[in-house]
Amino acid sequence: MVDSKVDEWADIEDDEYQLPPREETKTADGLKKVTEYSISVDGFLKKTITTTRESKVVHKVSKGVADRRGWKRFGQCANAPPGPEQGITAVSKDTVLIEWVTQIDEVRIMELSFRIFYRPLLHVVRRMLTTPFVFPNGDQN
Repeated sequence: MVDSKVDEWADIEDDEYQLPPREETKTADGLKKVTEYSISVDGFLKKTITTTRESKVVHKVSKGVADRRGWKRFGQCANAPPGPEQGITAVSKDTVLIEWVTQIDEVRIMELSFRIFYRPLLHVVRRMLTTPFVFPNGDQN
């Protein structure tokens, strides 16, 4: 006997094949475990367990920056919520190269190059001038 309410197999509700609900558990050491169920292409029940570690990132800022963040807004921005405003404040993605060339920097570069390249050579030259040169066969000329 055929059920008169169901005309075709496509009209059967999918409520019979309810998947288990998604489960999330958190541990004290910061691990978060998510368990999800789905049906694979082959028609089998597939269980996916994803484990992630949650961590808190702390950005250190100077005292001046922390004080400025607490200032009240003024002018046209007096009633705006805290944080950067859309369309006004933006982070630049362009690289800005600043060239700091002054006379003091050039003198410092000369000092460093002398220390790195010429100072070891001075030691060798002084030693060569103070010790007499002896030929391998014993001649003084």
